[in-house]
Amino acid sequence: MQLLTAAIPTLSVLMMPGLYKFRNVTADIVGAFTNCFPTDAYRGAGRPEATHGIERMMDLLAAELNMDPAEVRLKNFIGKDEFPYATATGLSYDSGDYAAPLKKAMETVDYHKVREEQKKARAEGRIFGIGMSTYGEICAFGPSPATRPAAGRARP
Repeated sequence: MQLLTAAIPTLSVLMMPGLYKFRNVTADIVGAFTNCFPTDAYRGAGRPEATHGIERMMDLLAAELNMDPAEVRLKNFIGKDEFPYATATGLSYDSGDYAAPLKKAMETVDYHKVREEQKKARAEGRIFGIGMSTYGEICAFGPSPATRPAAGRARP
């Protein structure tokens, strides 16, 4: 029995802003019944799809602006002084310091040195990729504009 299959894309859309200060999010969700193997929520339930989408967009934005992908992320993170923060999809984020772990990761791998190694490798015709992704888990959904309480239930 697939109880949550139809809800997974909705969870993806709720998470589309990621950790970033986006003012607008637009999504069209189209479902289709097929004769393929059934699916249901197991691990992630829409979160990997949302994370892939937003992080890919950040990489494309960095390329279009000719900026470093880490710098684009750092410039667009919700600031630690901006909480609580209402996302474009109606969720409320209560706290965070999203720049700190990315900066720590960059320091740990000596990011700027690795970027220089990448430039050298590419000049020599070698493929040298550097990937990064950020993620914040959403939990304790409601009540919020995105998940209103059921009629007749008292709010805590």
